[in-house]
Parts: sequence; C-alpha cells; structure tokens
Amino acid sequence: MQFVSIALFAALVAASEENAGPPFTIGKTISIELRDFDGNVLSLDDERFNDKVVLIDIWATWCTPCWVALPFIVQMQDKYRDAGLEVVSIAFEEGDTPEARSVKVRQAIAKKGINYPVLDGGGNDIENIFAVVPTIRKDFNTPALILLGRDEKVVYSKSGFSPTEKEDIEAEIKKAVKHD
Repeated sequence: MQFVSIALFAALVAASEENAGPPFTIGKTISIELRDFDGNVLSLDDERFNDKVVLIDIWATWCTPCWVALPFIVQMQDKYRDAGLEVVSIAFEEGDTPEARSVKVRQAIAKKGINYPVLDGGGNDIENIFAVVPTIRKDFNTPALILLGRDEKVVYSKSGFSPTEKEDIEAEIKKAVKHD
C-alpha cells in the first residue's frame, strides 16, 4: 500500500507545471500547527509571525527541485528577514516514524544551511499531505511555495521550482514586504 501512495505522490510531482495552477488560492488564509523535528509546536498564529510576511515551503528530501530551491529560500530569509520575512517549511518525508523522517531532514538542514523552522508534515503519502494542508490544490508540484502577506492571506503561491524563476519569486517577496 505504501508503494501505491509513493507512486501516486511521485505522479503528482512529475505532473507538468503547465497544467498545475497555483497551489493555494490568492486571498485565502492558511492555518498550520505542526511540530518541528525537536518536538516543539509551531503555529502560524504564534506571536513571532505577527505583522510578518511568511513564506511557506512544502518540500521533501527526495525531491530534486526542492533541493535546487533550498539555497535560494535560505538566501531570501537572510536578505529579507529584517524587512519582515519569516520562512517556515513543511517537510513531507519518507519514513514510518518521526525519528526516521527526522534523520533525513536533519541531514538536509545541515547540508543546505537551512536557517528557518522545518516542520514535520508527516509521511509523504497523499492522504497525509491533504490532511495536513487541506486547502492545497490536488495537482500541486513540490516544492510548493506560499507567500502570506502581513494580513495572513495568500498573496502569491507557486507549484514547482526552476532556477529561472528566482527573479519572479524574489519580486513577489519584495513586493509583499514593502507593500504592507
């Protein structure tokens, strides 16, 4: 059964970006409350996110475009932190237990120099992803990037990643941190 779930998820990831729309509807709010890999609960309702622009990155260690995007996201956190950007990521990882997922994700955090909270989304089976993030489009690609304005509403969302899109994504971040 797990093979079928992984195959279904892989099929979604492989779907053409041309056919996939933004993973979230602009103007909607997102509620997330998950544990990080140290067991601490983090919620978008936490005080640390008050009056902040939040970039949410949904990824997995086995996802090649996710690996390509991670250094760019780290760079955006460094560059726009003082302007009010907070990055939070949700890792949907292979592994039956939090401990098994934690090993892979902690290695990625160290290797990529991730400088923002990484939350444990649980296993990477389709049902779990839609349970954790129920408002995500069913045809999204990883990584999925969701930018929330200071009013906590989605101002930009993107499915998939290519290095050629860095300028466009950064322009959206810059607009969000300066707009509000």
